Amino acid sequence: MKTIAAFFVLFSSLQAVGCYTGARFNLVAPNLDYPVSMTEAVHDHELKVRSFDDYDELSRFTLTFTGWSVGFPLSPNPQKDISDRLNAIVKEKNGDGIVGLTITVGNNSINGVTMALKGISAVTFAASLLILSGNDQSDGLILAGASLACLLLLPTAGEFTISGTVVKFRNSVPGP
Repeated sequence: MKTIAAFFVLFSSLQAVGCYTGARFNLVAPNLDYPVSMTEAVHDHELKVRSFDDYDELSRFTLTFTGWSVGFPLSPNPQKDISDRLNAIVKEKNGDGIVGLTITVGNNSINGVTMALKGISAVTFAASLLILSGNDQSDGLILAGASLACLLLLPTAGEFTISGTVVKFRNSVPGP
């Protein structure tokens, strides 16, 4: 029965660790000075919708950065305000807004190492449960605590890429 229980704990731990290594991270932009759209239409400062016929594309841009967090469920959900970066890009190009904004998140080599370490920790945690069921429980408690701490507190990271096109509105807006 101990063998079946150990196999179940080990298998469950390894299955869970794959979903457990990712960083939780929020991108926010509450202080934008210019309109930004994820589509090809964007509103101007007077809230008139501008389509691709109403503006000139000035420049494409791409921002990349790494966001750090602690693995779920203890993640503090850090926030990264990208308002200043987007405002600076539009101002630098003498533009009026951004269209086609895309945000992608990817993995990196840090998460590969994190996943390996968390996998080892999951196996070690499962082994510590077996030790706890035996006679020498003090070693099992130390091992279980250290493994659990590694699973919960090991930092993780995500690679963020933000891209879009800076546009300049034309003077005349076609009306209905």
